[in-house]
Amino acid sequence: IKGKVLVLHGADDPSVPPDEVAGFEAEMRAAKVDWQVVSFGGAVHSFTDPKANVPGRAQYHPVVAARAFSMMDALFA
Repeated sequence: IKGKVLVLHGADDPSVPPDEVAGFEAEMRAAKVDWQVVSFGGAVHSFTDPKANVPGRAQYHPVVAARAFSMMDALFA
């Protein structure tokens, strides 16, 4: 991987357990990739999708979505 990697993750996402996040981080370290993982408390899967409406599993979170889009914009800038 030559580009920078930004992972924006719902800390309470039941679809991506902590051990999978840790495995991803280990892979990025081993590959010496420029990466970061940001875990948002109180957010589950699909937190940026206004149509996501499965409480506790996939749910829009407007505050977290705004923060995530801001971080994404900063990476692209």
